[in-house]
Amino acid sequence: MKGWIEAWNALFILGSVNSLFLGLILLGGGKPKTVRLATRFLSIILFSWSFGFFYTYIIETGSYRTYPHILLIGASFTFLTGPCLYFYTETLLGGWERIRARIGWNRGFLHFLPFLLNTLLLVPFFLKTGPEKIQYWESQRPSDSWFLLMQVFQLLHLGIYLALLFIRIYRHRAGLGEHYSTLEGLTLDWLRNIVLFGWIGLCVYIAALVLFRYWTGVTEYINRFTDLIVLGILHVLGYEALTQPEIFKKELSLDRPPLPSRQHAISGEGAVSAQNLLDEDPLTRLKREPAYERSPLTPAEVKDIAHRVRTHLQNTQAYLDETLSLRDLAVELSLSPHHLSQVINQELGMNFFELVNRERVRHAQQLILSSTSNLLDIALESGFRSKSTFNSLFKQYTGLTPSEYRKNLSSRRTLP
Repeated sequence: MKGWIEAWNALFILGSVNSLFLGLILLGGGKPKTVRLATRFLSIILFSWSFGFFYTYIIETGSYRTYPHILLIGASFTFLTGPCLYFYTETLLGGWERIRARIGWNRGFLHFLPFLLNTLLLVPFFLKTGPEKIQYWESQRPSDSWFLLMQVFQLLHLGIYLALLFIRIYRHRAGLGEHYSTLEGLTLDWLRNIVLFGWIGLCVYIAALVLFRYWTGVTEYINRFTDLIVLGILHVLGYEALTQPEIFKKELSLDRPPLPSRQHAISGEGAVSAQNLLDEDPLTRLKREPAYERSPLTPAEVKDIAHRVRTHLQNTQAYLDETLSLRDLAVELSLSPHHLSQVINQELGMNFFELVNRERVRHAQQLILSSTSNLLDIALESGFRSKSTFNSLFKQYTGLTPSEYRKNLSSRRTLP
């Protein structure tokens, strides 16, 4: 039994060392400014977890009797996890300048107010002598309603932030199609999974708290079970943070201010050789229009810009650029991204992602018909980053997988 306890306590030391190590790695330089700022918030979380694991080791081994002044030192750190994870996500998606403009210093400070208030409330305890702290911890704490209230508030605080983060990531994912033609590396699936994993850890903690403290009356196992969950989250978070390309290789900035609208000539440049990209139900289009009631574009301008968009894509094959974004296309057409998005949604009846990828699928169809190249090469030549995305979108738009399309010579049909 003693061996099991020692092994379990060794996990706390492992968690403390790993958290500290990962936090220091994420503080390293060599990253874009926005990413560097974002990972600093992540480092704060990891440093607080590092102390949390060490604190659990001190409690579980009874070392607090030798070092009583360490008791409750990190009690307020729980109030850092939610705000830091929130600012990490917002900074990663929008950049620090956007955070300052949207939230402001005063409102940003409010996120850390629970941490500061909890720390101030603990000052009287910190001023106690060592024996008084030990007596409180061993005799008074289990029945102290204030300590229970603090635990409940910590759980509620973290739960609210996890919910806010899940909503934020969901909205981010839902809006990607309006801005990007390729979603690989942008959906933040890993961060969503971390949030869900956090919810699991929170539920386990609540279950352990009820089971061990308020049902059986035994409290010594609470930290052992809950910190095991946090240890798992720690290693998943560290692995994902170090390996995901959206952290170290690019800066996500979906909410950048649009380019200034430029005066452009309404001209019929080039002839349209392809059919309309999508024949949309008039009722569906009518539902889209209220969002653009205040747009300065006239119906004639909308139709003309749609004509220019189709012609530009066909003449330049800009869709073959796997990184093509709404902003890139808007620059090429001397339009504001907002006006271009309006035209794509209102006149063509789709979002930017669908517009570009339908062209990519059409291009792939022509390559399949005219060459014997393998499907992966065709996918890459058509602007797709992966074969899985290529297969999924090809079937979505044609009803057949690329291999089925190639095999069924008699039933081939070109995307309209």
